[in-house]
Amino acid sequence: MISDKLGRGSLDCSISLKQTGNAKPVSINTDLAKAYYKALSELSNELNLDPSNILSTLVKLPEVITPTGDTLTKKNGWNSKKLSYSLLKTQFTPLDEGKILEEDMRLRISNILKTTGRDRKT
Repeated sequence: MISDKLGRGSLDCSISLKQTGNAKPVSINTDLAKAYYKALSELSNELNLDPSNILSTLVKLPEVITPTGDTLTKKNGWNSKKLSYSLLKTQFTPLDEGKILEEDMRLRISNILKTTGRDRKT
């Protein structure tokens, strides 16, 4: 949907769903947690730090704990009309883009002429 609306260029999009209320099931990536733990405990030993806080740090690291089964639906807030409207607001027609670029280039040229003392109109 995003690619179709924007048509050119590249864009990374991430939509996060934050749940409130009842607890949702989560998944723990134990292999990743073990890899993080090994690196953190080695660092802790090397820096002579107390390793007792490693677990609290581990659970905050990316992808260690992730919600399971959450899918955006109309029921939990997904609304493709809102996304379409947002995408529409981000689009520029080539003419609009050209006008913005022209304005920027004229300002830059004006600044260069002022800086070099050649801004006198002839």
